[in-house]
Amino acid sequence: MSVLIVLMVAFLLAGGGLVTYGASKLVARARHARMRQTYGTTVPGVVVDVVWRGSSSESRAHPKVAFTDHRGLERTVVGATGTDGPPLPGKRLDVWYDPQDDTVEPVVTNDWRGVFVPVLAIVVGGFFLLLVLFGIYSVLTAPGR
Repeated sequence: MSVLIVLMVAFLLAGGGLVTYGASKLVARARHARMRQTYGTTVPGVVVDVVWRGSSSESRAHPKVAFTDHRGLERTVVGATGTDGPPLPGKRLDVWYDPQDDTVEPVVTNDWRGVFVPVLAIVVGGFFLLLVLFGIYSVLTAPGR
């Protein structure tokens, strides 16, 4: 019985942490999307290279995207989200930038990988929380209780 309680507490903490992490990342992404709609502009870009970041065993491929700004200058930005497999050069991605302020870093906006990890964390965390609910139900409905 005490092992079950320890497992339920562990799954509760892990599930709650994963759901909180995923939800906070999605909320931050939505907040940034709203901010980008109020100022700046989004232009098409194309992946021109791959930048590898991280340690040799944990290295991630980040797309280097070229785009043309409002002055006709070609600029590049490295995407914040990296993956194990490199993005294909030539792939089209949208880039947001602020033409009024060159100090604001451009952002690759339509990279689905930035949504995948938070959604996965919410799904796995929700599953852990369901296991906790099932454990509580099992304890409460056990014969001889």
